[in-house]
Amino acid sequence: MTSLQVPPISLLGKPFSPLGRADSLVRSASLVSLGWVLAILVVAIAVPVRGQVAAAPAEPEVLARVEVNAPVTDFPLAASALLRAADGRDYLLVFAARPELTRAGWPFQVLDAPAVAPAEYLLAREKRTGARPAAGGRFAVLHDDGAQWLVKANPAEAEALAELGFAVQRLGTEPLVWSSPVLTNLPAGDPLIPGSSRAFSPFLQAMVGQVQATNLYWMLRRFCGNETTVAGGAPCLVTTRFSYSGQPVRNALQIAFERLRALGLNPQYQAWTTGISNLIATLPGTTRSNEFVWITAHLDDMPSSGLAPGADDNASGSAAVLTAASLFSQCRFERTVRFALFTGEEQGLYGSAKSAQVAKAAGENIVAVFNADMLAWHSKSLPTIELHTRTKTNPGYSNDLAIAMTFTNVVATYGLSADLAPVILNDAVTYSDHASFWNQGFPAVLIEEEDGDFNPYYHTANDKMAYVNWGYLTAAVRASVATVAELALPVEAVAADAVEVVTSNWLTNGGVGAGSFFARRVATGWEPLSVAWSNAPVPAQPAWLKVASNPLGRELQTDARPVTGECWFDLRLSAVTTNAAAFACSNSLRFDFVAPPLADQIYLTRVRLVPEFTVGGQSFLCVTNLRELITRGGTLRTPMLTNLAGGAGFGTCDLVVRRLDTNAANVRVESRGNPGTTLTVATMAQVGARIVDEVQASATLAPGAAWQSVGTFTNLVAPDPESFDRGWKELRYPVNSAVLPGTATHFLRLRRSWLEP
Repeated sequence: MTSLQVPPISLLGKPFSPLGRADSLVRSASLVSLGWVLAILVVAIAVPVRGQVAAAPAEPEVLARVEVNAPVTDFPLAASALLRAADGRDYLLVFAARPELTRAGWPFQVLDAPAVAPAEYLLAREKRTGARPAAGGRFAVLHDDGAQWLVKANPAEAEALAELGFAVQRLGTEPLVWSSPVLTNLPAGDPLIPGSSRAFSPFLQAMVGQVQATNLYWMLRRFCGNETTVAGGAPCLVTTRFSYSGQPVRNALQIAFERLRALGLNPQYQAWTTGISNLIATLPGTTRSNEFVWITAHLDDMPSSGLAPGADDNASGSAAVLTAASLFSQCRFERTVRFALFTGEEQGLYGSAKSAQVAKAAGENIVAVFNADMLAWHSKSLPTIELHTRTKTNPGYSNDLAIAMTFTNVVATYGLSADLAPVILNDAVTYSDHASFWNQGFPAVLIEEEDGDFNPYYHTANDKMAYVNWGYLTAAVRASVATVAELALPVEAVAADAVEVVTSNWLTNGGVGAGSFFARRVATGWEPLSVAWSNAPVPAQPAWLKVASNPLGRELQTDARPVTGECWFDLRLSAVTTNAAAFACSNSLRFDFVAPPLADQIYLTRVRLVPEFTVGGQSFLCVTNLRELITRGGTLRTPMLTNLAGGAGFGTCDLVVRRLDTNAANVRVESRGNPGTTLTVATMAQVGARIVDEVQASATLAPGAAWQSVGTFTNLVAPDPESFDRGWKELRYPVNSAVLPGTATHFLRLRRSWLEP
């Protein structure tokens, strides 16, 4: 048998061999004696030894404030937040054991020990004056840095803080990521290059001019409960967009979804918890499609019960996102653009946290996030608007600054300085959705109204349209849209438009569903196409009104009528029932430009109702200019309907889009009447055009002859039943013969100019 050698160990300070006389024991060892020897080994080795300490239980984690006194990338532990206190000092919030914090060597203060899960803590910042004293001692405030509270709070307490006028943010479950976007071979003038400045762009100037207060007004009315609208085939009034309101917030999301789908932007719902979603849409880029620019806003609002119009917070920011989507659908950009409407913001940024996590996990190279939150309140003389970045101690600060400076450059370049006075603040405020992207290491800024002139109706039922500053909001949306366009690197404009037609009784409790039809013209490759959706969601109501392509049943998807020619959509209005009972209801058609109308196009509609289906057998025929109608809200009221059995076609709706004809050869002039008194000049004009005609006269046609003006006439050429199909109508202008040249012979000519639509 081989000898067993065991090194001596120290027991109570004396050398000790567990085998004693090892040689003799081993030589006579049996199986039993070997077992005895092993038992002694186990006992002996388990005895503590001088100079060594037995393993202690793991130290519990604490939540600590760690002062920043070096580059944050040098800090050896994971951090959950990088914040700035009211005194200007930056600090980290860190979950770690005390010994780890001590070894890190940075000054720290324990705020909670032992720490609980990160999601049980939130940061709360007073936004509505008086929120702090109103909170009193009701909440477990662990730390107050003068700018924000750190609070240990359950969901109900978080909601209570929001109701009092605090903006709240949950601490993330993942540590902060210190990273920057991947930017290679940047083109000259790219706004993401520090210190760069792009040249003035007529393209962007035109885009800025397309943002109009009237469009924002009608959009906010539908999201703030001021006007009945249609979502998923049902008339609804959006009286709240509170994240946990159920159907009301789903209606608001559906309204946005249908608009984004009509623009061809492939919207997708993104659930962040059961039954509650964000809405994300995408416009693919060209040469830099792997670089992403996001424009974001939260659609949800407060208070949690009763009416919650949320006009400023945050229908205003949501309108900026949807306006950008509408305008960008008519453009191509080098970078891919994402349009995001989040929910769960008021509860602690839940929705945006999900989006940022998904983007990070997918390896999305986000080069800029522009987050719009509260753009509609302003009461001071100086129109200050704030852009919030991370602090200079954060390695992502320079990337945020590039986004913010793009905004300030846009304001200066495109004539918005009289309406906006932007201020860049590197204060790392975390109370809106941009912070979720900061947490994942993405560049982002928050644009918001001035904190020193903050909306006093924040998170109350009085945050309504009556208090919107429309000039300030319009300027803010203009600058926001142009900023994101700059960051995305515009390539070219695309000839595209989109018109929505909705037929409904507009009664939320009327039991009658509504029909929607979207017509869109796009340029697909080199072949312009007219595209329409008539397969909108089928309403759940047993009786509903439908608008679809004619003949009924043909689901129009593509129709190769070129943008350069006349585009005609022939729609049928009909009734649908799931039982044999006929029904009666009121009805109005509402029209809207989902994408802006093109400047060189004329948009007309003709609506006819069949007398058989109107109360009293009334005939109804209306021909109108869609631009004029939509400017006034887009609603075309019709007579009451009756005898609507299943499949009854109660009317038709024609949409026609024609290119504005500015060919002088098509403008002919004739004289009518008696030249001795009043001469009538007749000319042809295109229906729907806005023109200025000047009649001129001369005594001779000789070269260099003098022509004098004898009458100027401005005309919006209104359509009528006789001219709708032809597209042209005759105009007659009276000319006083006394102003004509006092010669036996005189000549007339007409000079026409076309006004912007």
